[in-house]
Amino acid sequence: MSRLSLCLLLIVPGLLQAEQLPIKTYSAADGLAGNQVNKIFRDSHGFLWFCANEGLSRFDGYKFVEYRIVPGPFQPEVRDIQETRSGVYLVSTRAGLFEFKPFVRTDTKESTGHEGTFSATDGAELNTVSRFTAHQPNEPGASSVRTSAEDASGRIWVGTAGGLFQLEEKGGKWIFHLVDIGLPKETEDESIVRTLMPNRHGGLWIGAESGLFFRHPDGRTERFTTRDGLPVNQVRAIQEDREGQLWIATRLGLCQIVSEPGRARPTVSRVYTEADGLPSRNITSLWQSSDGILWIGMIGGLAEMVRGAGPGRQRFRAYAADQGLGNINIWALGEDQNGNLWMGHEGGVMKLAPRGFVSYGMADGLGSSSIASIFEDQVGELCVSSLFTDIVLSRFDGRHFLAAKPRLPEHFDYYGWGWHQLSMQDRTGDWWIPTGQGLCRYSGAPTLEGLAGKPPSAIYISKNGLPFDDIFRLYEDSRGDIWIATYSEKGNGLTRRERATGIFHNFTDADGLPLKTSVPSSFCEDRAGNLWIGFDSGGGLARYRDGRFRLFPQLASEPQVDSPSLYVDREGRLWIAPGFLGLDRMDDPTSDNPHVISLTTSEGLSSNRVLSITEDLW
Repeated sequence: MSRLSLCLLLIVPGLLQAEQLPIKTYSAADGLAGNQVNKIFRDSHGFLWFCANEGLSRFDGYKFVEYRIVPGPFQPEVRDIQETRSGVYLVSTRAGLFEFKPFVRTDTKESTGHEGTFSATDGAELNTVSRFTAHQPNEPGASSVRTSAEDASGRIWVGTAGGLFQLEEKGGKWIFHLVDIGLPKETEDESIVRTLMPNRHGGLWIGAESGLFFRHPDGRTERFTTRDGLPVNQVRAIQEDREGQLWIATRLGLCQIVSEPGRARPTVSRVYTEADGLPSRNITSLWQSSDGILWIGMIGGLAEMVRGAGPGRQRFRAYAADQGLGNINIWALGEDQNGNLWMGHEGGVMKLAPRGFVSYGMADGLGSSSIASIFEDQVGELCVSSLFTDIVLSRFDGRHFLAAKPRLPEHFDYYGWGWHQLSMQDRTGDWWIPTGQGLCRYSGAPTLEGLAGKPPSAIYISKNGLPFDDIFRLYEDSRGDIWIATYSEKGNGLTRRERATGIFHNFTDADGLPLKTSVPSSFCEDRAGNLWIGFDSGGGLARYRDGRFRLFPQLASEPQVDSPSLYVDREGRLWIAPGFLGLDRMDDPTSDNPHVISLTTSEGLSSNRVLSITEDLW
């Protein structure tokens, strides 16, 4: 076997922290051109570009490469980078606008992964200034370029400290045309254009120090200021989401711009601040990720927008030091091809993997920090059974856990020590909760919340159906029968509760099972509906077929085996992890004499101690 795809899951009791974000941090020590990152941009080839106060860097998924824009050791502050449809990159810097062609035509598959398209060159050539061509408008103050954008018709707009310009290419040269949008002239700062965003209808939104401007396709311009509801005139970022909703970042709040029926122009419908759940009203950057989430960068943290039930009901989820983010000021947001969110700040960049690991504890609503089992209810909701001074079940609502504590008999004070699947909801909607003093069944509660304070509809102990009171393991088979493993120092038990009749069928050593020395600890069904049962303490593996058991003592027979792991893959093969002897695979578990293949480190396993088996999507 050339490749083994095995995933090992370790659930660690005792996690008491709130949610921790999976974050990786990069700085100038990793190759960034400076730690102050102003803009993050992903180009059409999948590369990430980082505009920093000390230059320009590219990240290819593995490493950062710094680009030198001008001769000498000191590079201009880079504010923005954009890729035009023609493949030319425009780099906005304090020293002007630079035209840049980072890729060369090839006929082979290179680092971008495209056949016969473009590849970036590394090494000395990459770090020369020959690929950068400087362009500067002649207007006063306009040499300091803030941003650029290309609209739907291919026109290129440039925002500078001296106003808005449109570029025109003539004879291989760029010509700057000043565009009058009504910028005030009282102070120099009022002419600064910080951000540009072409909209889907051919218009252009302009964020300036003197307000929010909109240039219509016919050239008409509107200006929005504090008189129109903005909390302050300085606009830092503009984001139009997928629904066409416009969001504006200012230092005094996040503004929502809407077009109301009957009004000739949009209005500021609401300004969101700390009162709405934002960690800060000092907004610096906006980004809508590929999964539709609107992310808000600000002075002092990060937030994501949680959509509400209607207009103006948006909520925010804040991330700060408690989630591992630290008390940072985020100036730029971006996303890579894998859906990771990148944040630029004064100390470099951080990569947040939304699909990475997140830790949950009691602060997130779990009943306790000792997790006994994880399962899904009838409607596919994730549920967790936890133990501490009592039994508590919790349901995950997508953000937090909602706990429900079922009522147990007053004399129940021992909750058992079983492994793996414990509490569960069967196909009829009944809940089964095991304890060390009996098995409790709860009927008439289709949702987990209905269990709160509810007494059991039935209690099963040794006096009314079970061989022993200490419940070790539960399993529901494809017929809806409940299999119950029980423990006792005098011996162990295995019981099948027949769903159709409610009758308990108890099995003993006389049925060919090693119950005197081993507890049934793992269950699995093959494609034919045969039930496989693994026994701890080297008891082996048993198959239940046509009402009879057959023991396979040679499988999972090592005495140190606490609980063999069983898994049937999509091809119908039964995988067995006995614990310390590698891995066994049974390709024909439904045959009378199944053949077993043993796999160890000799066949490529990293260790012969295999504790759990599962199959991924591939």
